[in-house]
Amino acid sequence: MRRRRWLAGGVVAACSALAQLAPRAVRAAATPSPGGEDTSGFLPLFPLGVVAFPGELVLLHVFEPRYKQLITESAERGIGFGIVTIVPGGASSVGTEMALERILQTHANGNMDVATRGVRVFRLHSFQRHVEGKLYSGGQVSYTANDPSFEPELQGALVQLYNGMKYRAGSREMMAAPYPENLSFVIGHDVGLSRAEELQLLTMPVERDRQKYLFEHLIQTR
Repeated sequence: MRRRRWLAGGVVAACSALAQLAPRAVRAAATPSPGGEDTSGFLPLFPLGVVAFPGELVLLHVFEPRYKQLITESAERGIGFGIVTIVPGGASSVGTEMALERILQTHANGNMDVATRGVRVFRLHSFQRHVEGKLYSGGQVSYTANDPSFEPELQGALVQLYNGMKYRAGSREMMAAPYPENLSFVIGHDVGLSRAEELQLLTMPVERDRQKYLFEHLIQTR
């Protein structure tokens, strides 16, 4: 089951921090997709103090005018947007493209509760504080191709450690086969990673490497 999170508040502070990036570009090396296809473009941005993973269901309470405009356009035009993570000194150069699944509720004051889903990882190359004719921010991004390959033995060992961690915490709901694709993103928020470590996980394009990263983390912290 994909993890759900309600996120509310903190957006004003996040926007204030990200605005400091306006005079300069955010540097990042692009990771091309197979086949040489064009995987770069402009993406509206929604800065938050969290890391979102591909496949994750993220529930947002939207109250700022700029993001109410973004969500409205996303609903009307079917466009995605990117969640970038606020870090000390600015914003991360990696983020996750999100798709709007549903507007759950529109309040009398125009605030919205929405359900969004992580789609794919991107690298942020430049940041534009004010998109022309819009209230929200945006940036030039390139998308990272995901390699879902993994080693069955490593995956089994990771799940064993994960279940052991849950058992020691008092849970009796254990993960059992068949395991979900991109398992690392499914359990990534639940193994005690710091925000910086979650961002490190997001930068890894190969599932095998992500599972190894989580395995080593659980070994060190058990």
